[in-house]
Amino acid sequence: MWTKRGSRWELIKRCAAVMVAIAAPIAIAIGITIGITITIPIVAGGTGVAYAEEAAQAVLSPTVAEAAARAAELFAAGKYQELWETGAPVLQAAITAAQLQAIGDQLGEVQAVGQPQAVPGYPRTAVVVLTYPAFKVDLALTVDEEGKLIGLFVRPHEEQLQPGSAASPSGDAADAADAEESWEAPSYVIPGTFAEHTTKFGTPGWELGGTFTYPTDRAEYPAIVLVHGSGPNDRDETIGPNRIFRDLAWGLASRGIAVFRYDKRTYVHGGKMAPADVTPYSEVIDDARAAIAWVKQQPGVSRVYLVGHSLGAQLAPAIADGLPAGTLAGLVLLAAPARPLEELFVYQVQYLAQIDGTVTDDEKQAISQLEMAVQALTAGQLRQMLTFWAHQFTTG
Repeated sequence: MWTKRGSRWELIKRCAAVMVAIAAPIAIAIGITIGITITIPIVAGGTGVAYAEEAAQAVLSPTVAEAAARAAELFAAGKYQELWETGAPVLQAAITAAQLQAIGDQLGEVQAVGQPQAVPGYPRTAVVVLTYPAFKVDLALTVDEEGKLIGLFVRPHEEQLQPGSAASPSGDAADAADAEESWEAPSYVIPGTFAEHTTKFGTPGWELGGTFTYPTDRAEYPAIVLVHGSGPNDRDETIGPNRIFRDLAWGLASRGIAVFRYDKRTYVHGGKMAPADVTPYSEVIDDARAAIAWVKQQPGVSRVYLVGHSLGAQLAPAIADGLPAGTLAGLVLLAAPARPLEELFVYQVQYLAQIDGTVTDDEKQAISQLEMAVQALTAGQLRQMLTFWAHQFTTG
C-alpha cells in the first residue's frame, strides 16, 4: 500500500499550503507560474534523453545567468524584499514581497542552491535547483533584456537524463527503486500461461515504448489497449509500489486476453513539449489510436477493446470516435471522472491524507487551504493553475 512517505507527499502538503498565498490575478504554487503575462517554461512530464541533449547544447547569456543566480540566492536567503526589487514592473504589479515570503516560508529552509541551467527554447529563462531537507524544487526564472525579473516559477525537481543514462525518465529514483523491489505479482497471475515482448510505435519523432502481453495457450485471443490516467505515466501506470497496468496485463493474459500498455508521451517526451503543444490529442488521443492500430496488426488478435483509466476513460469516447467503424469491439471505462476536476483533486488529497489511518493537524490545515483555493476557483479564478497542478501531482 502507498503511504505518506517521502518527498511526493511532502510536496503535495506544501503545495496546498502555498496556495493560500494566491491572490487574483496571480497564480503562485509549486508547478505554477507567477504573473499573468508569464508563460510556463517547463511542461509537466518526464525529461528524456533527447531533452537532456538539447539542454546540454543550450547556453545562457551572461545577463540571464547573472540575474537568475542573484534571484535564486535572494530567494534562498529569505531576502524577499530585495528579490521583489529586482523585478520588472510587471512582476512587482503581480506579487508583493510578503507573498514571496509566504511561498518561501511554506517551502522551508534551503540547504543548497544550484547553478543556473539553460532551458531549451527559452533563451531568457534559467532553472536553478533548490535543495530542501526532504525534497528539491526547480526555480525557473525569466528575465527581460535589462536583466529584470519578469517571471518566477516553482515546480518539483526533475532529474534530467544524461545521454547513455539508464535512470528512469522521471520521478524520484530512490522511490522508483523501492517500488520495483516491493512490487509482487498479484495472486491471480498464473505463471507460465503468457509471454510478453516490447516494441516501439507512434508518430515519427514521438515514438513510444510499449509492452505486448499475450496468452501462450491459444492461437487466437481478444486484446485490449490500456490508456492511462492523468499525469506523465509509464507503461505500468506506476503509483508508489503499485504497477496497476502491469497487474492488469499479467492477470488478463493469464486468462486468455492479450494486453498492450505503453509509456505516455508526456513521460517520454515531456521535456521537449511546449506548453501549447500539450492537448488531449497530443498527450492521449493520438497515441492511443496509434496503439490500437499497432495491436490490430498483431497475429492472433481477434478483436480489440479500449480500456481507459480515469482521464483515459474520460477521453475513451473521443478516441473511438475518430476511428473507422468496426475498429474497436468495445470500450471499458475505469474510474471515469464524474465531477469537476477541482472537486476531484480535493477528494484525492483528502484520500491521500487519511490513507495511513490518521490525518494530522498539518494535513487538515493543508486540505483547508486547498479548499480555500478551490472556492476562489469556482469564483472564476485559478482554473488553469489548478489544472496544471493536478496534472503534476495526480494519476487518474
